[in-house]
Amino acid sequence: RRAFIASLAVGALLASRSADAQKATLIQQVPRDVGRLYQKIVEKKQGMALAPVQGESCGACQMKLRPQILNEVQLEEALVLCENCSRILYFEV
Repeated sequence: RRAFIASLAVGALLASRSADAQKATLIQQVPRDVGRLYQKIVEKKQGMALAPVQGESCGACQMKLRPQILNEVQLEEALVLCENCSRILYFEV
């Protein structure tokens, strides 16, 4: 799972138009349902599907996250979405 989350994080960093092919390649390497979820969020959130956890808050919408959500993100066993903005949460390494 860590490699998968890292791949998504790399995809988020490749924000320039010239990186579209690289993003598409990364998306093909993840499970199809996850790739679809990622693309859906990208379309709805102006290209920003991922949000780093900053302290105890979502880095995108600044909403304070519940302790359970923070624990789930830290475990990296499944994708965890912000309950407010619906972006995929991750801890920066």
